[in-house]
Amino acid sequence: MKVKKSIILVTALSCLTCAGCAKEQPEPVTEMDNEIRTEETEQTENAVSGQVFPERFEETIDGVCFDMDVRISKEADMENLHRTSATLQRPDIEKAKAVFAAGRTVVEEQNDTGSGEDGIEFPCYRADYDDDTFLNISSNLTYSHTPVFEKINGAFRLYSHNNTDRYAKDTVLEAGDPQMLFENVLKSIRDAGYQLEDVTYDYFALDHETMAEEFMLLDKTGETVSTEGISWGVEDDCYFYTAVQLQEGLPIYFGSQDFPEDEEGNRPIHALCSANGIERLDVSRLYSFSEPGEAVSLLDLDTIVQTVSKKYGDIVGPSYTVKRAELYKMPVKTADSTYVQTSNGLTVTVSEANCTSQALYLGLCIENEEDFPADFIKTKNMEGYILDYDILNLKTESYYDLPGMGKEERSDAAANGFSTPTYIEGNFADSRTFTGIIMVSLEEDLLYSDPSKKQALPEQFTYYLEISDIYGELLEYEERQYRDPETDEMVTLPEPLWKHYEGTWNFEIEVNKNLKDMQTVEVNKTNEDGIGIASVEKTAFEISAQIILPEGVERYDYIVTILDADGKRLDNQGSNGEVFSTYGRNTDTVYVYVCDYMQFMDELKGDDKKIAEGALFGTEVHF
Repeated sequence: MKVKKSIILVTALSCLTCAGCAKEQPEPVTEMDNEIRTEETEQTENAVSGQVFPERFEETIDGVCFDMDVRISKEADMENLHRTSATLQRPDIEKAKAVFAAGRTVVEEQNDTGSGEDGIEFPCYRADYDDDTFLNISSNLTYSHTPVFEKINGAFRLYSHNNTDRYAKDTVLEAGDPQMLFENVLKSIRDAGYQLEDVTYDYFALDHETMAEEFMLLDKTGETVSTEGISWGVEDDCYFYTAVQLQEGLPIYFGSQDFPEDEEGNRPIHALCSANGIERLDVSRLYSFSEPGEAVSLLDLDTIVQTVSKKYGDIVGPSYTVKRAELYKMPVKTADSTYVQTSNGLTVTVSEANCTSQALYLGLCIENEEDFPADFIKTKNMEGYILDYDILNLKTESYYDLPGMGKEERSDAAANGFSTPTYIEGNFADSRTFTGIIMVSLEEDLLYSDPSKKQALPEQFTYYLEISDIYGELLEYEERQYRDPETDEMVTLPEPLWKHYEGTWNFEIEVNKNLKDMQTVEVNKTNEDGIGIASVEKTAFEISAQIILPEGVERYDYIVTILDADGKRLDNQGSNGEVFSTYGRNTDTVYVYVCDYMQFMDELKGDDKKIAEGALFGTEVHF
């Protein structure tokens, strides 16, 4: 898909409930975040085109409580802000090797290619060295001294079991001067090929006494294990840095555009430094910028808070409290008009097309000129609703530019056995905006195109999606009468009502298979009976594992299931029971289990803890 990025201004609001997504607009937009975080930026009072931004804003509007700090970087020239174009940078492999691999002996290395936006390929490099360090270069850069990082990672936890409040942010340790150490980090990043001018950073002072108290190790079930024999001393003291780019004095927003999170764990630069220098460095999503474009002015604060209260007050009511407003510049994708269609008051944008060998995933944003019915937002408004996402139903036709799979062959898709997308799963960013994912089963479409042949889709193809109705179920019912076929009597049954948006949203989507982003971890472990896992493969949207079985047993007597980093079972992806969706889940670490099929179905399936305890084989896999 053809995309470009431009910079817009965005006010990030930290709240007690609810999250939302940004919309591509010519004016500054409001972004919602469900984390209560504070950033180490100056609170200032700024005048912009006659507007004044106070340090604090306290008011309740339409049931929404604003009890918020207004945070604007003191470096920002608020009367001289501009739009600009942003280009996502990649590190230079040879320069990065000169910085991080000099004097080290390679134990194992791998050269590969990756694929970025528009399907443009770029070189990738991975190497392990004889001093237990590794270097990984792709669209991002990671350097790590593994033994040090793994030890510190057990004591300082930025994500799961977060304990950052145990560490000071203004302490100087014997490891060295924190500013001088960070200047060395910046030099290393620039020497690795990045254009990086202004940044703002915070650091945690990781003292060995606190780390000794906080250190913990977890097994594959999430239970703590013994840490006996691990000692701590002043030589373990270090600093953990998180940093953000600045442009025109404002921080560049680093959360996801669709699922915003501006917490420290998502910052584009993370560095761990000891007295020996850099022990770990992660760099992602750094931009280079064009010359300033047109000047922009900000919406006044009253307009912003009125917009927020109008959009969210009727969804979550008086439980909604806004704690922080912070000004960022946000790089946003500007979609090709081919992928934006408006009909009957609804604008549908295809923002992403990600294709694996088994499925095509389409990211859609649906924007309504008026509010969607509150009943559509069941995650907020339906008591007892068990899913953590909402669903919109679709009436569609779909076909390919391939033999046996064209419009004529699929003109009556259901009658011919073809599946077409019938729903989209996602979340409401606000009462007028829904973002979600459609999964298209390529395996099923290939099977029904010609069941007698085993074929595969080409590396590039065109997928046509024609949507004629977008609709949802209301929490209202209408009584209808039906004749009971057994008694021939008339019976009255309640039927749910539906709200339909009929229109024409037709898309011609150029698809490139994205197999280079697949991550494979070789496991090759079994239990004493020869049952185990050979490898685990993960893409941006799905994950699967290859089972190992001894001779003489039947494959259908066993089932593989996968739990996420929090120990919760992943949902099956489509009709394949052993391909799992990673959408919205933390799969940096997964737990893979092989179970007896009958025991799984009868005893284990509904209880994640029982799966871990009753599995024939289990293993923990890190990506």
